[in-house]
Amino acid sequence: MLWRPFADDIVLIAPSEKKLRKLLNKVFRWAALNDMSFGVNKCATMVVKPINYVSPLFSSEPTFYLGMYAIPKTSCYIYLGIPFTDDLLIDHIVQYVFSKFFNRM
Repeated sequence: MLWRPFADDIVLIAPSEKKLRKLLNKVFRWAALNDMSFGVNKCATMVVKPINYVSPLFSSEPTFYLGMYAIPKTSCYIYLGIPFTDDLLIDHIVQYVFSKFFNRM
């Protein structure tokens, strides 16, 4: 499990639903002990899947919580200005970086 704080930002990465739930509970308790809270509306969860993954019929992404608040789900998350998609293909990142670079010239 990985915990990467950045100013008022934090990214939690876990290899399973169970471990992410455990990590979210730890972070929530830590924040409460330190008189801090999360703007859940500014948070998102993204489940990363293998490239050839086919969802079972009628399946849905798991819902994760910070305390009693459901965290919104997304398939693309922008972190430090860089878009990450749920397939983690680098094409999107390269395209974004190139467009930023060429727009500055």
